[in-house]
Amino acid sequence: MTPQHSADHYYVPGLSIWPITASLAIGLMAFGCALSFNHMSGGNALLLLGFVVLFIMFAGWFSTVAHESEGGMYNKQVGMSFRWGMSWFIFSEVMFFAAFFGALGYMRLYSVPDLGSLENQQLLWPGFKGGWLCLWLQSLGAEVHGYALNPPTDPSLFEVARIQSLLSSDTRADLAELARLRAALGTSQPTVVFHLAAQPLVRESYQDPLGTLATNVLGTAHVLEAVRATESVRAIVVITTDKVYENREWAYPYREIDPLGGHDPYSASKAAAEIVAASYRASYFSCRGAHPARVATARAGNVIGGGDWAADRLVPDCIRAFESQEAVQMRRPEAVRPWQHVLEPLSGYLQLAERLVSAEGTKFAKAWNFGPDARGDATVREVASTTARLWADDAQAIHAPAEQNPHEAGLLRLDCTLARTELGWQPRWSLQQALAHTVDWHRARKEGADMRTVSFRQIRDYEAATLP
Repeated sequence: MTPQHSADHYYVPGLSIWPITASLAIGLMAFGCALSFNHMSGGNALLLLGFVVLFIMFAGWFSTVAHESEGGMYNKQVGMSFRWGMSWFIFSEVMFFAAFFGALGYMRLYSVPDLGSLENQQLLWPGFKGGWLCLWLQSLGAEVHGYALNPPTDPSLFEVARIQSLLSSDTRADLAELARLRAALGTSQPTVVFHLAAQPLVRESYQDPLGTLATNVLGTAHVLEAVRATESVRAIVVITTDKVYENREWAYPYREIDPLGGHDPYSASKAAAEIVAASYRASYFSCRGAHPARVATARAGNVIGGGDWAADRLVPDCIRAFESQEAVQMRRPEAVRPWQHVLEPLSGYLQLAERLVSAEGTKFAKAWNFGPDARGDATVREVASTTARLWADDAQAIHAPAEQNPHEAGLLRLDCTLARTELGWQPRWSLQQALAHTVDWHRARKEGADMRTVSFRQIRDYEAATLP
């Protein structure tokens, strides 16, 4: 086609190689990015070649347009067409990005928090168990990275023991942000992931069942999904609870092979998290050619220890009441629970993680119970009374009115034979010792002690304790 132009005719350009050149450049860049992101050879070279071709295209195309303009080929109508076309293009781009970022902002600020009750989520810290685990890992010389929202209580172990200064990185975000979670794992490149995210309170689960399910079930799925995109991970320990079992309140302790269930929303959400973990383990982490990480779940009983200020927990309720010189109110004084110091299950989690990353790690990728022996089983009344006696002579525990109490299990025991025989794990402290260390920790804080130092000392005391 021969270009036609004059002052009275609309300019029609001839055939051009530049559109197909631009398509070739974009194709090379896209293919190069795909190879690079998947760590395949040749990706960077293709990406660079795409940029070179794109530069040549821009230089050639702009040179052609400049030559046509300077040669007087564009009349007034052509110039007006250029201006209208560019104006509509800019307008469409502004509207597109306004709609895109407006929808993203609405989802982040309103929809997701409302649907997911995200304020309850923590991954490893700054929660109570995660705080102690961070302190212990740091004492062992590990590089520790955190992913969480702000501390759920004030005061908190995270702040009191200055845990943030011990972290190699501290990402403040929630588990619903899967892209940020993937990015955090991709940046830190961990070997082991401890997932302790939870809405951990039975009574709160009655008030917010959907939030509890979103946090405990979908949050677990997001962690496992993010790990799938992180090749460095070799072990994942998902922490659930002893309440995952279909509790018939019989005298026999529950084993890992017993049926899962859940009368209250919290128990049901944790049982569902166990099912999600088992599904991912079978589908993505155990089959041939799958991700090399091993997935295990850990079920622990009621934990106590210094630095726990959560609401509706017996020992924190005792400490708060006794510090205010008030009597603590017990909801179900005759309920039996497997009580243990927080360091007991944490030692099991650490042993489990060590086995998961070993050459024989696959056989440890399953569910595990971590609970006290029979000496750790005690009623709510016995624990409250012992705590009161350790705190002060005038501390008291009384029974709360029955109408304040939703359903909670009256009897629950764990069989930890599997952990004892296959991991060599067993509890070190009696219930009396666990309560004494908890009271000592809070007394030290009340007296102005350095709580990081106190916490490290209690960890050393536990490590030095003789196995029964």
